[in-house]
Amino acid sequence: LNTGDVSCFASVSGQMKIKTTTGDIRVEDVSADALDLTVSTGDVRLENIRCNTLRTSGNTGDLLLKNVIAREAISITRTTGDVRFDGADAAAIFVETDTGDVTGSLLSEKQFLPQSDTGDIEVPQTISGGKCEITTSTGDIRLGVAQ
Repeated sequence: LNTGDVSCFASVSGQMKIKTTTGDIRVEDVSADALDLTVSTGDVRLENIRCNTLRTSGNTGDLLLKNVIAREAISITRTTGDVRFDGADAAAIFVETDTGDVTGSLLSEKQFLPQSDTGDIEVPQTISGGKCEITTSTGDIRLGVAQ
């Protein structure tokens, strides 16, 4: 899609791939083997998602992951935009942003590996669980583990 919003509420047995140039992506109440979401300019909202892997990239726009469970990995790349986890989790999490905050709560302990050139970092000092690598040039990193 070049210009416009995409809303998806249908599960798939294989891979779901959504790509927009300008517009928001909203995916809710979905299960899939793999999700691959790309947006140049626009927000992405994911809610009540179950998958093996989730990959999303974008230039400008915020990303919300609410009740998103990936059995294997979540991989996020953003140029400008905030990333918020709200009860999300995966065996491994990788986030890279140039400008934007990474905040919220995960469902299980991780080996947090945060890096920010100019922002504040607040993460639990846990050593169990999978990797959670978060890198941002300009932005704060504030993550917790839900109790």
